[in-house]
Amino acid sequence: MIESLERLTLPQAATRLGLHPTDLIRILAAGEGFPPNLRFDPSHLEMIRRRGGLQVWWGEGEGQDSDPLDLSRRLMRRFLEHQLIEPEMTRADNLFRGLGVRPHTLLRKIVNTLIQKGVLVSRMGEFTLMVGLRREQMDNTRSFVETGTGSIGEMIRKT
Repeated sequence: MIESLERLTLPQAATRLGLHPTDLIRILAAGEGFPPNLRFDPSHLEMIRRRGGLQVWWGEGEGQDSDPLDLSRRLMRRFLEHQLIEPEMTRADNLFRGLGVRPHTLLRKIVNTLIQKGVLVSRMGEFTLMVGLRREQMDNTRSFVETGTGSIGEMIRKT
């Protein structure tokens, strides 16, 4: 009950949302504006999540094994499950939200490789970098998710 009445400062709200404070300011400036006294209650946080397109892709303890192939397969499965096939995209930081430091660092390197090799497509969105699966990579991605092999598997092994 007390938590639901708690009003957070901007840095506390940013931390709770998994954002850098400047990213939170960017979302607020483009949306409904800033709350009085820059104090945030749970309804503000939910509005910011919706407005900013914030999603948590990894649950507690998930992805902590840091196996590059397994982590990559689970990531690519999420692209298919969320139907993030171009032109549909998600915030790039959603791909890492919920991960610990080591798997976050590893997955960031893998995502950069997949963008460079043309498996994923990226562009600047309203607030941040957006990422999606290239339509022509759907078959390769499905094969990789199912078997861990193919051209995407080879890219990951070389990363």
